[in-house]
Amino acid sequence: MIKILKYFIVFLFLLSATAKLINFNSTVNFYISNTGISYNITKTSIVIVILTELFIAVTIFTDLICVKNVFLFITITIILFTLSNIVFLILGLDNCGCFGTILKIGPVESIGKNILLIILLIILRKKMLKKQN
Repeated sequence: MIKILKYFIVFLFLLSATAKLINFNSTVNFYISNTGISYNITKTSIVIVILTELFIAVTIFTDLICVKNVFLFITITIILFTLSNIVFLILGLDNCGCFGTILKIGPVESIGKNILLIILLIILRKKMLKKQN
């Protein structure tokens, strides 16, 4: 059960990062057109998001999620992603850009996905900590 849960969460973060990378220019243009933020800031921000998603996938895969500060970082990151989805919802966008422009999901669905991710991460961490003891 723990491995399936862990691999599912890792898969979601890898899918998100890969989808943005595959269609990087389109993703940058999507965010520019919907936020009005400059090209360089948008491009840099997306690179940081991709690297963060890859970092999260690696930390979960290597069981570093059991480290309190790592778990806190992941949770805060997902909360920040959720806040950006709330902004996109308010703006009336039909794509959150979570998976770049390849996989289109709306902000409401993404908020639900993020809440589910946090719940799954809490369950995974508790099970892993219990297994260690």
